[in-house]
Amino acid sequence: DVEIFHVPDQVEDAMDQMINALSDPATIVRWSAAKGIGRISERLPVLCADDVLDAILELCVTQADRDNAWHGACLALAELARRGLLLPTRLDEVVPIVVRAIQYDMRRGPISVGSHVRDAACYTCWAFARAYAPDVLRPHVTQLSESIVLATVFDREVNCRRAASAAFQECVGRQGADSFKHGIAILTTADYFSLGNRIEAYTSVARKIAVFPEYRQSLIRHLFEVKLFHWDIEVRKLSSKALYELIPLDTEFAIHVALPFLQERCTDENLFVRHGSVLGVAEIILALGETEKTFGTIGLGHDAVHASLAELVPTIEKARLYRGRGGECMRSAVGRFIECLSLSHLPLSVRQQVRLLDSVDASLKHSKEEVQLSAALALKELTHSYFPVGEKGPSDRLQKRVVDNYIKIVSTDDNPGATRGFSLALGFLPKKLIAPNTVVLDSVIDCLCAASHRGSKVGDEGDAETRRNSVQSLKRLCETVGIQSETLSIGDESSGNTEANGSPHCPTVSLSPDQVSKVFNALLDALGDYNADRRGDVGSWCRIEAMKGLESLLFICTNAGHRKKDSVVSSTENHQLFIDESLCNRIVGALLKQLSEKLDSVRNEAGSCLERILTSEDPFVPFISNRSLLIEALNLGEKHGTTQLKGGDHGHKSWSTPAYTFPLLMRALDIDDFFEDIISGLVISVGGLTESVMKNSTKALLNWCRRASSRTNETPLISKLGNVLLGLFARHRRQGRVILPLLKTIDKLLSHMCFDDLLQNESSEFPQLLLNQLKLETNRCTDVQRLFAAENVALGLLHSNQTGLVQEQVLPFILELLCHRYPRVRRHMAEQLYVRLVEDTSALQCAESKTEAAIQLLLDVMWDGDLEPPGNVREARNQVADLLDVQLTDSVRKGSSLQKKTKVQPTDEFASYMSLLNDTER
Repeated sequence: DVEIFHVPDQVEDAMDQMINALSDPATIVRWSAAKGIGRISERLPVLCADDVLDAILELCVTQADRDNAWHGACLALAELARRGLLLPTRLDEVVPIVVRAIQYDMRRGPISVGSHVRDAACYTCWAFARAYAPDVLRPHVTQLSESIVLATVFDREVNCRRAASAAFQECVGRQGADSFKHGIAILTTADYFSLGNRIEAYTSVARKIAVFPEYRQSLIRHLFEVKLFHWDIEVRKLSSKALYELIPLDTEFAIHVALPFLQERCTDENLFVRHGSVLGVAEIILALGETEKTFGTIGLGHDAVHASLAELVPTIEKARLYRGRGGECMRSAVGRFIECLSLSHLPLSVRQQVRLLDSVDASLKHSKEEVQLSAALALKELTHSYFPVGEKGPSDRLQKRVVDNYIKIVSTDDNPGATRGFSLALGFLPKKLIAPNTVVLDSVIDCLCAASHRGSKVGDEGDAETRRNSVQSLKRLCETVGIQSETLSIGDESSGNTEANGSPHCPTVSLSPDQVSKVFNALLDALGDYNADRRGDVGSWCRIEAMKGLESLLFICTNAGHRKKDSVVSSTENHQLFIDESLCNRIVGALLKQLSEKLDSVRNEAGSCLERILTSEDPFVPFISNRSLLIEALNLGEKHGTTQLKGGDHGHKSWSTPAYTFPLLMRALDIDDFFEDIISGLVISVGGLTESVMKNSTKALLNWCRRASSRTNETPLISKLGNVLLGLFARHRRQGRVILPLLKTIDKLLSHMCFDDLLQNESSEFPQLLLNQLKLETNRCTDVQRLFAAENVALGLLHSNQTGLVQEQVLPFILELLCHRYPRVRRHMAEQLYVRLVEDTSALQCAESKTEAAIQLLLDVMWDGDLEPPGNVREARNQVADLLDVQLTDSVRKGSSLQKKTKVQPTDEFASYMSLLNDTER
């Protein structure tokens, strides 16, 4: 007899509501519904519980495109399994649903949803491991283990990777290592921390797991069937890199399954599919080439594989897949394919080589930087592996096609995209093409030096990217070509003339001392690139690359001296062919200047370069003045001494942190050779706008000034500081980038009485020279902020003991600014003069009653009014001058010079806003 169990209608209605709530938009509602379903199902008979399970599984079928339904269903399945309500007989239906949920990823516009579904699916697997005995779950172990491992290493979200790892750990612990093969080893590799970095998970962790045959092909298959077609371009790129790591473990599977599968989809209509396919094919052939699995061992039909790979780029271009949306990423992928094809040394005909070169040249002109870099890397490997050069050097046709053409485009083209791409490409060309003789090498260097100059133009405007790429190419050229030595060329890794493609020895030259000097000068000139546009200080890109280039070339020259002979004398003589004390001091001084400036990224690079240059012992850079003092001042020998090699890890030095860097720089001011360089950069930081940089640099400078003033035997240091600041006026006349922060710096030093020794000394020329510079800078100046700063500095000169200078020149200059043509400047001058006179009425040599009357007049007059009636600002200014006993010339009192330059317009009574208000009141 079958026991009849009557379920009340209220229970059915409640269950129906909770099943519907599994699709609710709110996570807390879905979670509560899953809990409720589990609790009620515990009290239902088996038949009814099966009906509930059927309803839950139906959600995943009828609402397959709703991520909320999948999420709620996974939570409910986990609750049923935890409570023992999911019978083993139903696992055949449930496990495939859970496996699908582990990989659930639904595209919604520019983003995707599904991470919460995958996380819930991992929770379901965790519940399965705790709910069932190993014998019950054993038929489904293979399916579950593969899907969990795939999610562990290849999921896009870190929380899902860690959730999958936790589920796998529970499975291994509960079900036993016999069921989940190599479980302990996998858990040791794929732990909580190693999965936190996606790149690490895709490459390193995946490769270690793929060592086990049970998971190897499933990992590779998942990459080329799923992840290479992911909606996120970064995941597609990372998947191709992971494929490169795994292919050497199973080359036969890659050759016969993965490669044909992806080749068929390289021209697919779906952008994601074709882009991922091209990247996948590129990484596969590179991995096969590096494992010496040549294409001749593929077997039957390998000639067809050769042909299809060689003609893949023309096929893509014939299908016009560069056009429209996604054309940029396709160009980048094709560039990577050409690079990998060249690295694998696939045999190509001359026509095919030229065809690939044409494709690279077309991408070099593209406006996107990523496309240009991909094309440049492809050009490097293509020209290195192919285009053989004979004993007489490259043919005239090849020379004109590549080097001469690139130089012409960089020098004359008006398209910024073309100049950027081809200036970058010149640095990636092999030595056989850019240095077959001195004439060609000179032409390349001259082209790059001209393009990297801070005043160079592309068309009618400057282009920061072209200048930056040219500086980068100069650095790469030096590393590729090397420099001349009596025994060998330093810098060229091959140090011989045999090309990788098996071509015979070809004549090449290296950098001569004159060429090295030319490159050094170009890099030092690039450190003066402070051009700015709407993006900000774009010149900093060039300065950063120039610092890297100076460091690299300095080490190359130093290596040449060390490798000539063991004798110290001979080594020094060879050093002097390329570098000397003057050049080394210029380089170190330029780096110290960049280290003291306002941009964090520039300071970080300058500090790192300085650290490597000063602490390197192999090679040891000679000719640096006061090396030990500089190392001690910058604390470079604290942790790694002076044995740090080039390229070492200096991550513990916080050069980008203002509170760390500027106090160290102040210690280096005691070194005379670099005093002016440090002050020149420090002025930009002290007078800058970034609060943290401004505060820390100002504090460091003021502390140094106080220490210098307190030492009676070092008083000339303040005078030296004043002379350097005055020199900056002369070198940067009317350059607002320097003059404005310079004026702000001097104002701070004056307000903190750092220059009192110079102001109180009646024989000092500093006040007079500073006033002369102020007059030159304010004359016809249209920058209001600069005028404000000049006014503050002029008011600071009132404290000078040179009464004649103050009464005859400083005060007339201040009162002239009270009638400046800009109303804002007049008002600011009046406000600051009022504050200064109120603070110190004895600052001027006149009667106290007159000073008080002048103060009252400054307070009463609307100084931003009209100069002439009805404002009468000029008349009020003249009254102030009379009260302060200041003699003004007739032209200044009457403003005749201004009237000659500006034509007085007739007054229109209806031209003002006040007239409109008066009319409205009527």
